[in-house]
Amino acid sequence: MDPVSQEFHYSSPAPASSLQKIKEFGESLGISVNELKKFIKDQQELERTERQADRENRALKEKERERQRQHEAQQRRHEKDQEEKRKQHELDLAKIEQQKREAEEKQRVYEKEQREYEEKQQDKMREAEKEQREAEERERNEQREYEERQRKEERQYELDREERQKQHELELARISQKKKEEEKEIEQIRAAAAEKAKEIEELRAAKEQQLQDQNMLKPWRSYKLNLTLVRRQKNTVSRAKEN
Repeated sequence: MDPVSQEFHYSSPAPASSLQKIKEFGESLGISVNELKKFIKDQQELERTERQADRENRALKEKERERQRQHEAQQRRHEKDQEEKRKQHELDLAKIEQQKREAEEKQRVYEKEQREYEEKQQDKMREAEKEQREAEERERNEQREYEERQRKEERQYELDREERQKQHELELARISQKKKEEEKEIEQIRAAAAEKAKEIEELRAAKEQQLQDQNMLKPWRSYKLNLTLVRRQKNTVSRAKEN
């Protein structure tokens, strides 16, 4: 094996036929061994780049085909959804039409019932107006009777008020007379009490004078005598009030 083949046969991924062609091509150009090595290396690098580009191109084409398949699948799903929506729309339209017919039928029934109801209401209104007129007539009669009773009650109330006024004046006169008599009686009681108090004071003074003259009584007997005199004074005043 020549030196160039020994240098590159183990490191280059290119096939042997390709390497041989590159070698022969370089020798035909009169390239030296060192230059031929570099030339072969460059050519191998170029081939690797081309193969890489080719693989990437095939990968891009495969991705494009995959995207196309997905797009077509999505398009088919979309068409299927549209078809289902169209069918559902037709069903909805049919349902709406049915509901519309039912609503129209209900409307006709309602209008008929409404007319019957209005006729009944008119009959009731005429009957109510008749009852209203009769009630108003009764109310006017009752009002006249009430006013007549009211006038009678007012006259009776005025007579009763005058009678109560007279009785009240008589009662006031009687109370005034009684008050004067009570005031007179109270004045007499006060005069009698004052007179009695005067007598008690004179008696007390006489007793004190007697005690001073005799100088024989003890203090406790003097206290007892005074207490007895006070009790007698209270009893006298009480009897005077009762009288």
